[in-house]
Amino acid sequence: MYVRGSRQKLISELEALVQANQEPSEEQIITIIRRVNAQIIADEKGRGLLLILDELGKFLEFAAQNPHRQDIFLLQRLAETATRSADAPLFVICLLHQGFGAYSNVLDQSSQREWEKVAGRFEEIVFNQPTEQIVQLVASALNVRVGSLPKELTSSMIRSMEETIDLGWYGSASPRRLADTAARLFPLHPTVLPVLVRIFRRFGQNERSLFGFLLSSEPFGLKTFLGLQLSDRNLFRLHNLYDYVRSCFGHRLSVLSYRSHWSLIDSVIESFSTSNELHIKVLKTVGILNLLNDSDLFPTEEAVVYALADSTTSSRRQIKSVLNELRTEKRVLYDRGRSRGLCLWPHTSVDLEKAYEDTCRIIETPQRVANLIKDYLETRPIVARRHYIETGNLRHYDVRYCSVADLPGLLKENLTSADGIIIVPLCETIIERNEALEFVKAPELKDCPNWLVAVPQPLSNLATLVREVQRWERVATNTLELNADKYGREEVSRQRQAAQAQLEYRVQALVGFKQIGGRTTLEWFHKGRSLRIRDGRHLLSELSRIFDETYTDAPRIHNELVNRRSLSSAAAAARMRLIERMFTNSKSPLLGMDPGRKPPEMSMYLSMLLRTGIHQQHGDTWKIGEPHHRRDGNCNVLPTLRRIREIVRKEPDSRVNVAVLFEELHRMPFGVRDGVIPLLITVFAIAHEQEVAFYKDGTFLREMTSEAMLVLTKAPDRFEIQYCKIEGVRAELFEKMLTVLDVKPTDRQKVELLDVVKPLCVFVAQLPAYVHNTRKLSETALAVRNVILNARDPARLLFTELPKACKFEPFSVHLAGGKELQVYVKSLKVALDELRGAYLELQERLRKALREIFDMPGSFQQLRIALAGRAEQVVLGVNEPKLRAFCLRLMDHNLPESEWLESLGSFLSLKPPAKWHDAEEDLFIQELGPLGTRFHRVESISFSDGKPLKNGVGIRLAITQANGIEHEQVIHFTVDEESRLLDLQKQFETLLAKDRRLSMAAASRAIWANMKKEGKIKHE
Repeated sequence: MYVRGSRQKLISELEALVQANQEPSEEQIITIIRRVNAQIIADEKGRGLLLILDELGKFLEFAAQNPHRQDIFLLQRLAETATRSADAPLFVICLLHQGFGAYSNVLDQSSQREWEKVAGRFEEIVFNQPTEQIVQLVASALNVRVGSLPKELTSSMIRSMEETIDLGWYGSASPRRLADTAARLFPLHPTVLPVLVRIFRRFGQNERSLFGFLLSSEPFGLKTFLGLQLSDRNLFRLHNLYDYVRSCFGHRLSVLSYRSHWSLIDSVIESFSTSNELHIKVLKTVGILNLLNDSDLFPTEEAVVYALADSTTSSRRQIKSVLNELRTEKRVLYDRGRSRGLCLWPHTSVDLEKAYEDTCRIIETPQRVANLIKDYLETRPIVARRHYIETGNLRHYDVRYCSVADLPGLLKENLTSADGIIIVPLCETIIERNEALEFVKAPELKDCPNWLVAVPQPLSNLATLVREVQRWERVATNTLELNADKYGREEVSRQRQAAQAQLEYRVQALVGFKQIGGRTTLEWFHKGRSLRIRDGRHLLSELSRIFDETYTDAPRIHNELVNRRSLSSAAAAARMRLIERMFTNSKSPLLGMDPGRKPPEMSMYLSMLLRTGIHQQHGDTWKIGEPHHRRDGNCNVLPTLRRIREIVRKEPDSRVNVAVLFEELHRMPFGVRDGVIPLLITVFAIAHEQEVAFYKDGTFLREMTSEAMLVLTKAPDRFEIQYCKIEGVRAELFEKMLTVLDVKPTDRQKVELLDVVKPLCVFVAQLPAYVHNTRKLSETALAVRNVILNARDPARLLFTELPKACKFEPFSVHLAGGKELQVYVKSLKVALDELRGAYLELQERLRKALREIFDMPGSFQQLRIALAGRAEQVVLGVNEPKLRAFCLRLMDHNLPESEWLESLGSFLSLKPPAKWHDAEEDLFIQELGPLGTRFHRVESISFSDGKPLKNGVGIRLAITQANGIEHEQVIHFTVDEESRLLDLQKQFETLLAKDRRLSMAAASRAIWANMKKEGKIKHE
C-alpha cells in the first residue's frame, strides 16, 4: 500500500475505520473501496482493483448465525459495484468450500430465498478434482510405508481395489494406477474413498473436510481408528464411515432438504435389535450408500459383499447369508432390482414384485429389436470439422438406419440432400450381419464416394434389455394402485429409467459412433473397402478426408455469411447489395464501397471476389472476370466457373435451365453451396456478357440486372442461359450487320452476337408505340418488326427469323455466303429505315391534312403562326366547348412543332399520336373536317363584323346565285405574298377593263366553279 504523499490521507482514513468503536457501514466500505481503486488507477499502479475474499464461508456462517450483527447484503452491494465499474474495473472473487446456499441451511425459507438472490449476483465456478487425483492426494497425506506392510495385506488391498474398480465406483480413472496406489491408502478400504469424497463434496467442505478426517482427532475419524489393532480384517470400511458421518454431520443432515431420508436411515439402524454385529455393519453400509443415492454408487449385493468381506471365500459367503436373512427373515432390507441395489425402506405399499412378475408372464423376449430401439438411436448429422475449418465448406453426413433387407433398395433412392450419408444396417442375427457384409462389396457402391456403411454386431443380445424396459413400462401404465402411492410411482419411474439407461448404453456401445473416446465395435466400409476406424475422433478425421477427396473442385470460401445452404434474411440482403454493385460498379475499387465501413457485403466481397482474384485491377481500372490460375490456387473457384462455361457451351444455340445448372454444381466434385452459386453465376454473366443470353420465362432479357438475379435466386427454374456461337457464314453476316446497325465496339476482337442483337432489340423497343401498332408499313417491314418484338432467342432471331421476314432462307453455319447475303442485308436495312421513319411519316400526313383544311400557303411554321392569329380572332366569340378547345390548341404556337401536333392529335383522337393505332389516325381526319368547317363559318361571321385581323391580311368573298344560293369564304394571304398578289391583280384588271359588266359576271362564275371544284360549296 502507498505510504507517501497525497495517499497518506487515504491510509489514515482506512486505519480510522478499522479502529473505530462502531462497525463501518456498508456505504463507508463501498466508498473506501471505490476511492482506493480510483487512487490506484490515478497513480498508474494498475488498471483496476482485484478483491479476493478468502475463507468467505466463515463470514457466511457468522452471518447466518448472527443475522442481527452481519448483513449478507454487503456482498450484493459489492457485486453491484463491480458490475457497474466500467471505467474503473473492480473484480470480486470469493473462495468457498461448498455451495453458497449450504451456509443458509439454518435459516428460514424466506431468508434462504434472499441469500439465493445475493448468490445470483455472482458467477459460480465449481472446481472438482478428479477421483484419481484425490486418491494420489490421500496416499501422499497418509504417507504409508508400503514395504512394511504384510504381503497378504498388500495383495488384499490390491484385490479389493480391482473389485471396486469393476463396480465402476472410480469412474474413468486409470485402473493400473489405482491398483498401484491401493496399498498406499491403508488403512482405508478401497470402497471408502469414492464414498468419502462424495460425502464431503455434498455435506462438507471438499478437501478441507477430507484432510480434517484424515489428520484430526475427530470422533470416529481415521486418527481415532488408528488407535485400534490393525489387520486385514480391521480396515476402515463403509460402516465405520457411517459412524463418522453420523457424529459429524448428523445435525446438519437433519435440516437439509433430504432430511426425511436421513431420519429414516438413522431410525432403521438405531431401532434394529440384534446380537449379530455383522447385521449392523451391513445396515450401516447400505445406509451410507442410501444417503448418497448416487447413480454410480448403488448398494448392490455385490458392492456390499466387496465392502465388508475379507479375502476369504467363507467371509463372502457369510455376508451373502446375512444379506439374504435381512431381506427375507428380518425384512429390513429391500431389493430395488439389480441396477438400483438394496434399500433400508420399502418405498412403496404396492407389491411391485408381484406386479413385475405378472408382467413377466405377459411380456416375453422379443424376437426382433430393431424397430424397438429406434428411439435410442442417434440420428443427428455428423459434421466434418477439419474439412470445414480448412475449406470453409460446412458439410455433414446424415445417418440412416435400415434393416438388412432394405439395403439393395437404398441404391435406387435419392436418400438425402446432405453431402454424405452413413448407412447403418441393423443386423438382428449373425446371418443378417453376413448379408450386410456381402452388400458392402456391391459394385454400385464404388460409384457412391460419399457413402459410408457401418455394420454393427448382431442386436440379438439387446433383446433382454428391451424386454426389461417393456416390462417396467407396462408396470407403470397398468398398475392402477400406483396412482395413490407416491413412493411406488417414484420407484417404478426409477426402475424404468434405469432400464432405459442401461438399454441406451448398450445400444450406443453396439451402434453408436459419436463417442470421441473409446473403441467402436462397428465395421466401416467405403466404396467396398474396409476402413479401420479406432474411435470417434478417428471417424471424424476419416469423414473429413473422404470429403477432401470427393469434393476436389469445390470453391474454398471462408465466409460463414454466404458459404452455406440457406442464408439468413440479413445475409441474403447483403448478397443482393453486393450483386447490384457487381453489375453497376465493377470498374471501381471495392465495387465503390466505403473502405471505412464494414457492412456484411464487404466481408463477402473480400472473401468471394477480391481474395479469389475475380475482381481484378488492370491499370487504373477494375473489372470482373475469371481469375488467373495462379491467383485461384487457394480459393479454387476457377473449376466451378469453367464447369458453368462447359455446360452452357455444350450445345450452341440451345438453352440451359439455371435450375439444372444449380443441380450440377451441387453434385460431386463441386458441392457448391446455394449461397455462393448466385454470386458465381453473376460473375459468369458479367465476364461473358457478350457470349451468353439470359431468358426469363422464355423471354429474352436485354441485360442481366440485380433485380433479375433476385428472382433467379428464388426461382432458378424460370431462367435459362444460352451460348451464342458465331462462325462460318454467320461471321460474315455478323460483320455486315455491325455496319448496318452502325455498331462501333471498342474492341473488335471481342465483338459477340449480343453486340448486334441488343442494339437491334433496343432500337425496335424504343420506337414509338405507333410504329409497334400500325399496319401502314410494307410487308417486309411489318414482318421484321414483329419478329424483333417477339424475339426469344438471339441466335434464332439473327440467323433464322429475320432472314425469313425478309423472304430469305435461314443462314446456317455451313451455308455459303455471297451475293444473296448482301441482298438480304440491304433488304433488312430498308425495312429498318422504314420502321425508323414510320412515325415521321405519320406527322407529315397530319401536316398535310391541316394544310388542306385551312388552305394556307408558305411553310408549316407560317401556317401555325397564321392559324394562331385566326384562332385568337375566332375564339372571342365562341362558347361551344369543343370548338373553343380546338381554337385554344391552335393558338399555342410557342410549343415545338412535334409537341403542337401531339397536342392536336391528343385532342381530336383522345390519345397522343405516338401511341396511335391506325384507327386513331382515321378518327383524326374525321374530326378535323367538321371542326375546320365550323371554324371557317365562325371566322366568316367575325370578318363581316369588321374586326381587324391580328396576323396577316385577308378578304371575305361572297357570291349569290340567281336562285338565292349564296357562298362566302374568307381568304387569307401573307405580306410575303403581296407582290405576287399585285401581279395577279393587274392581270385581272386588264381583263375586266375590256367589258366591265360581262367580265364581272364571268369572274363570279369562274370563282363559283373553282369553289365547287375544291369542295368549298355545300348546298344548304
